[in-house]
Amino acid sequence: MDNLTEHLLPKVKSNLILQHDEDDDLLRSTIRAALDYAKEYQHRQRFGASPFATHIVCGACGGWYGKKVWGSYKEDKTYRREIWQCNDKYSRLGKPAKGCKTPTLTEDDIKERFLAVWNGMTENRENLIADC
Repeated sequence: MDNLTEHLLPKVKSNLILQHDEDDDLLRSTIRAALDYAKEYQHRQRFGASPFATHIVCGACGGWYGKKVWGSYKEDKTYRREIWQCNDKYSRLGKPAKGCKTPTLTEDDIKERFLAVWNGMTENRENLIADC
């Protein structure tokens, strides 16, 4: 990672308004922190709680679907419900009243639809292989 930090240092410095070498250590630590964050974020996204995370795109607006928790209270989990909805449901292009109107889905809905598509593909396996 230090090689990458040293590789990125001149590029970061070229984008700074002020030019001097006194802050190189500060810049190196900032670059390392950014790289560590990016590495952790990628790991979290790839190995998240659901295999569908970062893989579902809204057909209506092009936004990403994400998992949300509804009715989650500290002690009482009676109404707790995990749903998936378009992340642009409540705002789109800076217009809060013009959010995406697609419905919410449950994880079971997504699994059912995924399996239907998967099964349809495997039924036509020979055609898929020939097309590739």
